[in-house]
Amino acid sequence: IDYWLTRFDIVQNKDKKIEALSKGNQQKIQLLASMIHEPDLLILDEPFSGLDPVNVELLKSAVQDMNDNGTTIIYSSHRMEHVEELCDDVCIMNQGQIVVVGPIDEVKKNHGNKRVIIETDAEMSEIDSIPGVKEVTRTKRDIKVEIDNEAVATEIFDIVTSYGFVKRFEVVEPSLNEIFIEKVGDYNG
Repeated sequence: IDYWLTRFDIVQNKDKKIEALSKGNQQKIQLLASMIHEPDLLILDEPFSGLDPVNVELLKSAVQDMNDNGTTIIYSSHRMEHVEELCDDVCIMNQGQIVVVGPIDEVKKNHGNKRVIIETDAEMSEIDSIPGVKEVTRTKRDIKVEIDNEAVATEIFDIVTSYGFVKRFEVVEPSLNEIFIEKVGDYNG
């Protein structure tokens, strides 16, 4: 913890009252105060709110260190990219009801709505008519194809390879953010 106190510039502010500190420093002190006694269980609610990107990365590293050293962490956040990066399991709730629960890898794998991203200059219009292709979006740099399942990706790959070199071919699972929006996005409350 001494390492983190130094990293977060807390030592230089040790004689100041908490009210005199910036919101970011107040947030860091609150998090460090909850971590300093190295608890077995740590519950965090939006711990990175109001922090600049540098401090977010420092705090994420501190939280990850605690987890690596055996602390169980319950992390509540609407920042799905942080959840995806820091957590093993997820529970998404809507109006007090669980709508998604489980290991993140399984949640993403079982969700469906996978995408294929192809970086190419070719049009590849025959992709549009493959059964299982839901939507095709073309930009100047790539083609994004929403598919029903990975078997459809194999058919797309066969077409892509017939064109020769492409910069990138990737099958992408949905992000937790996309899953969250799909499951909770219709809530207007």
